Amino acid sequence: MKLLLLLTSCLTFLSLPSIWAQSCFPEGLELKSQEEIDNFGSLYPTCRTIEGNLRSESDENTPIVNLRGLNQLEAVGGNLMILLNDSLRDLSGLEHIRTIGDELLISSNSSLTSIESLSGLEAVEDLVIVRNMILPSIAAFGNIQTLNNTLYIEGNPALESLDGLHKLEFVGEDLFIIDNGDLSSLLALENLNQVKGWITIARNPNLTSLTGLNNLEVLHDNLSINSNRFLNNLEGLENLHKVGGTVRIFDNLRLEDISALGKLDSIDGFFSFTDNPSIRQLEGLNQLVYI
Repeated sequence: MKLLLLLTSCLTFLSLPSIWAQSCFPEGLELKSQEEIDNFGSLYPTCRTIEGNLRSESDENTPIVNLRGLNQLEAVGGNLMILLNDSLRDLSGLEHIRTIGDELLISSNSSLTSIESLSGLEAVEDLVIVRNMILPSIAAFGNIQTLNNTLYIEGNPALESLDGLHKLEFVGEDLFIIDNGDLSSLLALENLNQVKGWITIARNPNLTSLTGLNNLEVLHDNLSINSNRFLNNLEGLENLHKVGGTVRIFDNLRLEDISALGKLDSIDGFFSFTDNPSIRQLEGLNQLVYI
């Protein structure tokens, strides 16, 4: 009997961490200072999941310099928002985050050079990376296969490629790649085969082709390709045969060749092709029979 009680006590003790681990903040949590982040673990030692949104945004007088005090967190049920933290250089402290129930927003962090601490992330609905002035890489997202909502990458002038999105196969709403000054390639999107909403590729001055979109055969909404200064051709769209909305191709100064649209036979909306001064002929639209 004593042995049985001892074994029961030991098993109970060993199971305590899983009992203690819990979710918290169903209404969400906003952190505005380094002190709040540093104190999180001592104030909420059993919290592993933020049920609502988690927002890190520096107060003007109390800058956030790191997120290490959040290193016990494994999931966020709502949005994870990291924005307007001018002293934040990396995301150390988020290494154990595996799932985000809604949107991951990383925005306007002027000193951010690495998001590698998110390399364990396996599931998120929206991925929004905007206006991080010296962020060179999004390679941390190498486990993401599906985005049920939006992929939005805008205004990251140091971002050279989309490496890290190589497993992405499905985007349930829109895909926007806009105003990324050093971006030269979409090759990391080579496994993407469905986008249910808009595709906009715009104002990426060093982008030379659309290679990486080769697995797209049908777009369900609009396609806009505009203001990509060095885009010479539309390679990457060779397999596209139907667009469910409007096609707008404009203001691509060096675009000379659109023959990659050779399989396009149906556009449900209108087709607009303007202000592409280097084009000499519209060879490549021979199969287009329905607008």
